[in-house]
Amino acid sequence: MINDNEKISFCIPVYNGEKTIARCIESILDLSYPDKEIIIVNDGSTDGTLDILKKYPVKLVNLEQNMGRGYARQKALEHASGEYVALLDADGFITNKNWAEKMLSDFTEDRIAGVFSLSKAINPENSIARYWDYLTTTVLTQAQITHGAGTGNTLIKKSVLDEVGGFDRRLRNVEDCDLSEKISKKGYVFYYEPDCLMSREQPSSVSEVIKKEVDYAFWHGKRAYYNKTFIKLFLMRFLIFLALPIFILHCLYRSLKIYIRTKDFASFWFLFFKTVIAVIAPFVLLVSLYKYKL
Repeated sequence: MINDNEKISFCIPVYNGEKTIARCIESILDLSYPDKEIIIVNDGSTDGTLDILKKYPVKLVNLEQNMGRGYARQKALEHASGEYVALLDADGFITNKNWAEKMLSDFTEDRIAGVFSLSKAINPENSIARYWDYLTTTVLTQAQITHGAGTGNTLIKKSVLDEVGGFDRRLRNVEDCDLSEKISKKGYVFYYEPDCLMSREQPSSVSEVIKKEVDYAFWHGKRAYYNKTFIKLFLMRFLIFLALPIFILHCLYRSLKIYIRTKDFASFWFLFFKTVIAVIAPFVLLVSLYKYKL
């Protein structure tokens, strides 16, 4: 049974979010759950975000310069007084007024550190946005008990966050992966709640997806360096991607033998091109990891 005395601290970092932050805050204020506080960290916004935030009953933490999500989320935690912490993103908004009650009801075991949901697109007319929805809410959520969760729509016990030391302030991205790993190492798990999806505009162009994924990959490299697992990750990337070129080189060797016998260039040049791409790919990734090591 849910205890209404269990306070929820909604912690949200925002950077240049003037187009979405008001809708996000209002969706929290509209929740039926009574005991809540909203903590917003303005992460050095240069647009009109700060002026908008001053209009709402929130705990406002204003940073003079952009410090990144890890720093901003940890700063919010320092001001949280609830037994539970809701980690949200500024570009999403809650549509289920019973979001808090539903999420809290899923804490059925002591080993459950947090309950999370995902998001659905408000721009489903775009094929890329629809694919993003499918990828995140179908492909990546095959099981309801998981060892990790994001930070865009998650409710976590404050005691667990304190136990693992919260977020790594140095991480501008992938702070959620880092937090999940620390929580998982303590023996905790997460529960996926499909009925509490938030709404947001999903990536709608190839360039947006590439930028998002490249940034994500770069910061995984930096996270590995901070956690002293950089060499391990470096070698894993090398070995995984080197396997494909070796296979293609073998095919290329066989194709060359066929060419010598038949004088047919088609298969030779196709496999040659695939070999070049496969050989270059791992080094591009490794260079990106090394770049962010410095």
